[in-house]
This record gives sequence, structure tokens and C-alpha cells, in this order.
Amino acid sequence: MQYENTQEAKLNEALHYFDIQRYEQALDALYMVLSEAPNDGFALYLAAYCHYNLDNYKEAADYCVESMQQGFGMLECNYLLGRIYMDNDELVKAEQSYIEVLRNNPHHGPALAAYGMLMLKTGHEKKAKELMEEAMRVDPEDAVVLHYKFMYYLFKNKKSEQIIVLQRFINSTGNEVAKLINMGIYNMHNKNYKAARENYRQAFLLNPTDKNLLEILKELDRECNILYLPQRFINKVGPAVLWISFIALYFVLGLLKLYNIRMVVVMAYLILVLYSWVLVLGNAFVNLLKNIFKGKRQHE
Repeated sequence: MQYENTQEAKLNEALHYFDIQRYEQALDALYMVLSEAPNDGFALYLAAYCHYNLDNYKEAADYCVESMQQGFGMLECNYLLGRIYMDNDELVKAEQSYIEVLRNNPHHGPALAAYGMLMLKTGHEKKAKELMEEAMRVDPEDAVVLHYKFMYYLFKNKKSEQIIVLQRFINSTGNEVAKLINMGIYNMHNKNYKAARENYRQAFLLNPTDKNLLEILKELDRECNILYLPQRFINKVGPAVLWISFIALYFVLGLLKLYNIRMVVVMAYLILVLYSWVLVLGNAFVNLLKNIFKGKRQHE
């Protein structure tokens, strides 16, 4: 599409902000472009991608559809729609979008990998494995493919494979924020919360406008707080192991006739469990309120 000088300057400005992940500023520039050229499919697609990264799923999907109506890349738009729908738990629509991408290009590595994660989420593990293997075959160094492969191994809890693919992902992308986020995901999954907090802190310093990073940092601050030490202990040893250990100790102390010590152990265990439940229920209530208010904002 031909641009006037001012439009081209604004589009270049939008692309600059897009590249450094300043999506709100990118949108401001794109709105200027679209005010003069409302049928610009590329600008509409960029606006969709910006809204997606800002968690504005409805706006992102609307811009995507409008971009396709203006004849912009069907592959790019359907792939983005698949990600929008999957993140918003509209899994049937997400599958339809990925199938549409693969119908036009069976070797689209990111779509294969994303579709594989979708199959894993819906319990189709054999199909998920086949799609992931095909994605790695056709595009083994693509950062998006490696990210989904990394998430696949997290889901399957294969630690050695997680490290290998994470290292390949780090080597494949120049996006420092994405590197730090994936390292943070790895550390969170393996309950290394202090390391995860440092990963997300560095990512937030590089991208201080990302509200999701800020929310994760707040959550990790709570996890690293000394008040959560008992909960971290329970998570580390496992509730089942803790219960079995308590029962075994209870009977051993009874056989040794150490009834006073046994009573102290029972009280300590009950306090630990009660304290843990208070923390869990409190966090669940706070998260519920956050989701309610977030849902209201998205529908306003």
C-alpha cells in the first residue's frame, strides 16, 4: 500500500514501538495511520497484535477479522486468532483457526506447535506429541516453536528436556524479555521462587509498562515472603509425604510412650495445616476478585 510521508513516518514509529514491546505507544501511532487509511490491512494486523499483547482479546480479535477482510495475510491473522482464542479458553475456535493456517501451509511451525499445546490442554496427548515433533522437524530453530516445546516439557514434567530446550530457545532469540520470562517460568515450575523473582524483576526493568509482569512480580513477592515459609515447605516435601510422615511419627511416639511430645507434634501439625489453608484460601479469594474486575473491564 502507498503511504503519504506523514503516514509512513507514523507507521515506522509504530513499528519501532512494536519492536521494543511498547504496545500502547505503538497503538497511538497506528491509530494515526488508520485515521487516514482505515482499510490498511497491515496496520490493522499490527493493532490486533498490540491489543493481544495488552490482553485486550476482544479488540485483538476484531482487528484481526477486519485485517483479513481487507485482504491482509490469512496465515498471520488466523495464527494470531488461534493464540487469542487459546489464551481466552475458546478452544474450539482456536482449533479452527490453527486448522485454517495448516490447511494453507502444512509446514507452519508455530501453528503446528501451538496446535500441539492445544491438543495437550484438551487431553489428546498422542496428537500433541505428533504435532510437536512435526513442528520441530519443519522449523527446529524457530523461537516460537521452541517456546511451545519448552511449555510441552513443563506440562510433561520432563526436567532434563526442559533445560535443553530452554537453552536452545535462549540461543534462538534476541528478545531479552522473552528469555528472562521463560527462565522465570522454568524456575517457578521448579519452585525456585527467588530465582524466578529475579528473572521477572529484570524482565520488568526492560519492559516497565507490562502490567502482567508487574502482577507476577507481586505474586512472587508474596511467595518469597517469610510468611509463606510454611507453605513453601509443604509444597517442597509434598502434602502426601508430610501426612504420611506425621502419621508414622505419631505411632512411633505412641509406641515409645512419649505422649507429651506426641501432643506437641499433633498441635504443630494442625497449626501448620490451618495456617497453610488460610494462606491458600486468602490467595484464592484475592485472585477471584482480580478475575472478576478484569472480566468487567474487558466487557466495558
